[in-house]
Amino acid sequence: MTEKFPKINDDLVKKYVNYELSDDVLDKTGWISDVNKWLAALSDELGSNYKTTDSKNFILLSSEPDNIKRSILEFAEKSLGNILTTLNDVAKIPKNNKFIIIVFDRKDIYLDYAVSYYDCDRSLISAAGHYLHVRPIQFIFPQQDLDRTEVAFALDLTRLCIHHLKLPDWLDEGLAYFVGCHIQQITSLVPDGRMQKIHSEFWNEDNIQEYWSGDLFYKDEQSAEYSRELSQIMVSMIFRNYKYDAVRKFILGVQYDDAGEQSSIKHLGVSLGEFVESFVAE
Repeated sequence: MTEKFPKINDDLVKKYVNYELSDDVLDKTGWISDVNKWLAALSDELGSNYKTTDSKNFILLSSEPDNIKRSILEFAEKSLGNILTTLNDVAKIPKNNKFIIIVFDRKDIYLDYAVSYYDCDRSLISAAGHYLHVRPIQFIFPQQDLDRTEVAFALDLTRLCIHHLKLPDWLDEGLAYFVGCHIQQITSLVPDGRMQKIHSEFWNEDNIQEYWSGDLFYKDEQSAEYSRELSQIMVSMIFRNYKYDAVRKFILGVQYDDAGEQSSIKHLGVSLGEFVESFVAE
């Protein structure tokens, strides 16, 4: 096993990224052929036990047994449908290509593959799965319990479907979590008194500004954890307290520069700060 993994021709990727191409045009550019050649080369590199299986919107490369492969693809297709329904007129998927799912036999190979696309420390890669917003779009996972893969996949697929909106970090995180819970049919985060006390002690005028800007999500482990929790709570509150039409208008009206403040006032009737205060106020 080498550290250099096969990748698609960079010039072809740039041509594909810059234009919305129909399937016929893509075929003429060689994109579809190149994707298939890349998958074959990657399969050879990973081992002869890796095989591709496809569905309507996904291609899975894995050495898992056939029944596990079917379960993964069935969940993927069902999740995509749920996301597009739950976030009707908000979520959308990039056209004209299937999305790649890769399940690696070993965690170290999974991490090596992830950092081959992003120049970062392996510790920054999620242990459960990672979404590579490259061409072709890839969802990668280590071999693990299927439930763990499904949770990670639901979150990342939601992020893909709202990527075009260029949302601030708090809303991107909160929506991914909320829709992921819906797909998994589990209750979204409901804070208790202990969580409220912890957050009340953590948040102040300075770090809440770093939260809105998105900087706090990447500052340190504790700050990232509290930022994710606050995002999850806020989006859950919004969906519980407002009709979907108002929520949809709010999301579509969000501007990255003000973290959604003006859209919140216009469509939800309150400032974002009021949402935070309603949770963290003692």
